[in-house]
Formats: sequence, C-alpha cells, structure tokens
Amino acid sequence: LLVKPSCSVQSFLADRISQLEPSEAEMLRIASCLGPCVNRGLLQAALSSEVDLDQCVPKSRVSLDNKELHFVHPDSHSAAYASIDDKESFHLQLGRRLWR
Repeated sequence: LLVKPSCSVQSFLADRISQLEPSEAEMLRIASCLGPCVNRGLLQAALSSEVDLDQCVPKSRVSLDNKELHFVHPDSHSAAYASIDDKESFHLQLGRRLWR
C-alpha cells in the first residue's frame, strides 16, 4: 500500500520559508526576483536591511560563494518567488531600491 505525501514539494518549501527569520525570508524573496543565480553585491545592494548572507545560507535552500548566490533547486527558487504576496509592488520597491 503506497501512501501519497500529504503536501507537495512547493508547500513544504513554502512552509520552510515561512519559518525563517523575516530578514532571511526577505533575502530569499529578493533573490528570487533577481534570478536563480544572483551576484552577491547586487543582492546586498537590494536588501533593505543589513543581512549577513553567510548566516542565512545554512537555513535556506541556497548556496553562496564569494561572488554569487545560487538556489540549489528550481523548486526552491519557485517557492521563494511564490511567497511574495503582492509581486507588482514588491518588484517596484526592489527596482526603486536598486535605482538609488
């Protein structure tokens, strides 16, 4: 007898994101807007608060080297992007932040 999982990978990842510290969840949302592979300097410039990227990585579904942040799986990237409630407003705020 096979039992189907009660939740999808997306809902599992969304649940994990909701359990992160707010600054860490924001980092994932911002990174998801910038793509599956994000320049570390660009991501740091886009963040509204000082977030220690090196501290966020062990709790998140990303890998980080000295130049880039990478989502470890496309579903991680998709779940982070899906966790953005008002995408239009979020993109606008992000664009304004990067324009400065």
